[in-house]
Amino acid sequence: MKRTFFLSLLAVFSMFVYAQTALEDVPVECIKPNFRAGQTIAFNYSSENSIRSTNGKEINYDVYGVLGSVTNRMSLQDVRKFFGSVVADGNFTLEVKEATPYSYVMDLKIGEIHGYKTERESEMNEVLDDMAEFFRSSHITLTFTTDMSSWIFTDSDELPSLFYDFNKQIGTTLLGTESEFGDKETFMKKAREDNNGNNMLRGFFAVFCPGIFRLPAFYNNGFQRGHIEVGAPLSGKSKKEQYVVQDTSVDSLGSIVQKIKFCYYLDQFDEWGKISDRLEKDPNFDVDKYMQKQEAVTKVSKDVYPVCVDISRNVDADGWINSYDCTITVSKNNTVATFTERLRRK
Repeated sequence: MKRTFFLSLLAVFSMFVYAQTALEDVPVECIKPNFRAGQTIAFNYSSENSIRSTNGKEINYDVYGVLGSVTNRMSLQDVRKFFGSVVADGNFTLEVKEATPYSYVMDLKIGEIHGYKTERESEMNEVLDDMAEFFRSSHITLTFTTDMSSWIFTDSDELPSLFYDFNKQIGTTLLGTESEFGDKETFMKKAREDNNGNNMLRGFFAVFCPGIFRLPAFYNNGFQRGHIEVGAPLSGKSKKEQYVVQDTSVDSLGSIVQKIKFCYYLDQFDEWGKISDRLEKDPNFDVDKYMQKQEAVTKVSKDVYPVCVDISRNVDADGWINSYDCTITVSKNNTVATFTERLRRK
């Protein structure tokens, strides 16, 4: 039976947290990977999200939606509706095939994965199961930059080609439009199409191996030695408040242990929506003057939510991750919502 799979609400959990932006005057060091050909490292990835009332009263689900906008610019409720909880638990292995001054080439093997299924769409679950098996059984090679801050599929043609053949074989119509992806050439072009560093194939891939997308998030964050504190705990007096606490220790071998807390206010006021409405009524509306006026407003209003990001990471002297935890908390009134990701070296 032909099955239809819609990509319109595909969730790609790409959470790049740059807490050190508030530490611009502090010298920043970077993790220096020193991987060797032949090394094989296995990782376990897990994620969870929750929402709770702090006083036993009714939960404000708007907070959950705001958490979604922080983590992936999309409501986590929509994620659960269409993709379950993405991958709640899974493992993968990287084997270093080449280590040069310019890049690392690694084979990726996806192991057991759980939690990607939807709650109501059994037909979609069949498609997701098939796709999970495709990625688990495929030979996937990735090329990383030497600082591990980004990666690409090493062969930009082979995997999309196999993915197209696979979908044709099982009768899946991507995006629900047979005409749009009816021929391989059109599909291959779409699969390679870059959209701010992402494309359709990476989108599907992120559902079944989100842990690989945590590596750039991990390595892109520099570190500062010792204890650093910037700002003060959020007081609610101004939405421009930021608070950063960071503790980093580096032993004699070069292993790094770091904890970061980064708190700030997220303003959900729809400025551009208001501007569009005003421009419709008055084409001569002064946008610059309006923006300057809004920028001067620092009051913590009902559209402003306190957000705290807690990061803990442990790195071997050779640059391999031992552990990485990132918890994002959004709160408002009597409701607290959290999203946590963990990456562990097995």
